[in-house]
Amino acid sequence: MDEQSPQAITTPPATSRAQFMIRLFPRRGIGLLKSPTPEERAIMAAHRIYMRALADRGRLVLTGLSEDLSTVDGVVIVEVGSEREARDVMENDPFVLAGVMRAEIRPFRTVLARA
Repeated sequence: MDEQSPQAITTPPATSRAQFMIRLFPRRGIGLLKSPTPEERAIMAAHRIYMRALADRGRLVLTGLSEDLSTVDGVVIVEVGSEREARDVMENDPFVLAGVMRAEIRPFRTVLARA
């Protein structure tokens, strides 16, 4: 990034879609990251593919995981037309379908974001 043209922090444009935060909690805690089973590795790969598909369809705002190994949780922010759609996203995540992670959902609103 050039010093003469800093990246602006802006408020995202208004939209008729709503944002939701999905938090994912591994049932095996840190064991899922430190020593995943072959089945868990396959589920992780399916989760990444699922996230990429959501991004490609414009539904994924961001996804990531906590680097605090005492909490080990993931966050997925989606932007969809309704809470039902957000719940569908959550319930169809391979992590949730396989029972590897439990999930909870909450309404979310981006206030500021990098441009």
